[in-house]
Amino acid sequence: MNTCKFSSEMAAVTAAIIGTLAVLDTWDCSVSLGPASTIIQIVKTIIPGAAPLTPNGILAFWSGRINGTSDLVQTTLESWLDNSWCGAKEGQWCVCASPFRSFEKLIDDASAFSGTQKVKIEY
Repeated sequence: MNTCKFSSEMAAVTAAIIGTLAVLDTWDCSVSLGPASTIIQIVKTIIPGAAPLTPNGILAFWSGRINGTSDLVQTTLESWLDNSWCGAKEGQWCVCASPFRSFEKLIDDASAFSGTQKVKIEY
């Protein structure tokens, strides 16, 4: 099993640079429908293109879903200077699926994929 590099190393990287790069952070939106809402299904399809051959830092698409009891499922598409940790070759991405229950990570798995492949994320 490959381990998601993003989860373990990103916390340290973020802590180290949060003071200097917080202004440059580009987090996407979040949506909350309140405690009485019921979401049956969420589907996203992404074709990211080739991973940068010389990324300037970490490039990640980070998508997740959390419920009111702190159960979280997140999917990350990641590009690092060296993506060999997930089996990726040059120009490929790493994809990770990481479910959490009450902040405890249950599974941590990763795979390589080409940027021309469709990645379907379905919660």
